[in-house]
Amino acid sequence: MAVEVALVSEAMRPLPIRAGDALPSFVLGGAVIRGQELPVVDLHALLGGGADPSLDHRRFVVVHAGQGSVALQVDAVLGVRRLPRGDLRRLPCVFARADASTAEGLGRVDGLASVMRELRLLPDPAWAASGPPPAGRP
Repeated sequence: MAVEVALVSEAMRPLPIRAGDALPSFVLGGAVIRGQELPVVDLHALLGGGADPSLDHRRFVVVHAGQGSVALQVDAVLGVRRLPRGDLRRLPCVFARADASTAEGLGRVDGLASVMRELRLLPDPAWAASGPPPAGRP
């Protein structure tokens, strides 16, 4: 997954998640981050991988777009790479994999759809071809 770095406010260890009622299966609940409760989206589950409780090294990536802010629970943060903006925009949006129930679920959580529109699917070959990270970045 790729997102424009300007939309990312931070990556962090996961915080406690408060379960909510009637949430889509890929929304784990809410976590209080910097005094604001944000929905926590399991990116692995959203992309069709199902939840994997065996992973204990997950991270939250806090993303802001439009009127929304979301904590994405990811398996790992691999680093930062430079991609020309046009190349990033040509990558498929995570919505490209969404079925009707997923798309409907995105609309049920405030701000979630605006953030999800900014997330791009980045194939492994594109990641490898992006070259080394900028100086001073992982």
